[in-house]
Amino acid sequence: MRLTDIIKQANHNLWRNRSRTILTTLAITVGSLTIMLTVGINAGVNGYIDKQVESTGGNDIIEVMPKGIADRMSSMMTLGSTEVQEYRSDQEQSQQVSLTARDLARIRRLKGVKLAKLSDILYPSYITRDRDEAKKYKLTVGPLAASSIKLDLAAGRSVRIDGSEAEAILPDRYLEPLGFSSAKQAVGQMVRVGVPHRLGGQIDEVKIRIVGVQNQSIVGFGRVFLNDAAGRLVRSAYLTGMPEALRSQHGLIIIQVKPGYESKEKLAQIKQELTNMGYSSISEDDYISSIKLFFNAITVILTIFGVIALITASIGIVNTLLMSVQERTREIGLMKAMGLSSGRIFALFSLEAVSLGFWGGMLAAGLAVVIKQAVNPWAGRNFLSGLPGFNLIKLNPLYVGAIVVIVLVVAFLAGTLPAKRATKQDPIQALRYE
Repeated sequence: MRLTDIIKQANHNLWRNRSRTILTTLAITVGSLTIMLTVGINAGVNGYIDKQVESTGGNDIIEVMPKGIADRMSSMMTLGSTEVQEYRSDQEQSQQVSLTARDLARIRRLKGVKLAKLSDILYPSYITRDRDEAKKYKLTVGPLAASSIKLDLAAGRSVRIDGSEAEAILPDRYLEPLGFSSAKQAVGQMVRVGVPHRLGGQIDEVKIRIVGVQNQSIVGFGRVFLNDAAGRLVRSAYLTGMPEALRSQHGLIIIQVKPGYESKEKLAQIKQELTNMGYSSISEDDYISSIKLFFNAITVILTIFGVIALITASIGIVNTLLMSVQERTREIGLMKAMGLSSGRIFALFSLEAVSLGFWGGMLAAGLAVVIKQAVNPWAGRNFLSGLPGFNLIKLNPLYVGAIVVIVLVVAFLAGTLPAKRATKQDPIQALRYE
């Protein structure tokens, strides 16, 4: 009996009980499809993030903060921790909480640093149109670190970082609330940004010109990007009434590394040197990694559900083939009496299990392609309409093929128990079985 004959016979035997075979195949399909779609969504999300970062740039930027500020921010974000830390005055008082021109000079001497400048983490209260009785809206702002960062703009241009006029790039989600009918209409308009005084809480307004409108993107996290002149205006309003000694203190230093130092390894070396100097630092890759970590965690959870479904399906394979062995006891006895070896009988039942896995895996692959073709355009027209080029599901043929192979292996392992039971049948007793 040739291998091709065994394969044909195995597939033919499966259809002796169609309902049982169909239900087992569908169970395998559900588990396989869940894993394929989960991996596909993860690939789509991570691929979009990588594409956005690659087209935007910014992989040569490092933000440096005083270690004391970074540690306090970290402790504030430690939710659910049951550990109570001991206060130590010697450590708390020795921690640096601001940056000055002296720190800037130290950092500029680091190998690989092209540019470094003092900046701040700014917290204005609101943004509004430059007209009477306009509504006010909350916002977050940030400096555009370097001209090498290329934002996806719906209209206008990027800010002139070293320009004398205060300029900003507005995220497109602010257009409708601020009363702009289009991105083009917003370009060139003035807006007022409300900045609370550090002392007293009084709010001053500073005027900033919109020079560009950014399309919705994961890059920037919805921040209004300011040039240096706008940043100085906001900072000056915030520090109104503060002593001159405090005005020379900053919360951030932005570093741009030299060409050839943009790799993860080189950036890690510079960040380690900054750590040794007593600073805390973060790069664009750190921001993106935190986003990916969130989606990867969701992927792992969904994959676990797929694996559970696949394990359940493998139990179904065992049950299906055990019942098949029992129903075909006389047939097995006849095959043995005619001289068919135990190895061939084992192969026959093992291939039945593999066939169940094959058809379940192939059906899952076909459905995954159909779902991808249907969901991606629909998502692009609806909840992903603001993220052009974002394909929610991205199926890599290698990953799909690997999942099908894994399903075949699981099916084979599930079929070994029934196959071994079939080989141990005594031909004389089997032929007497009713």
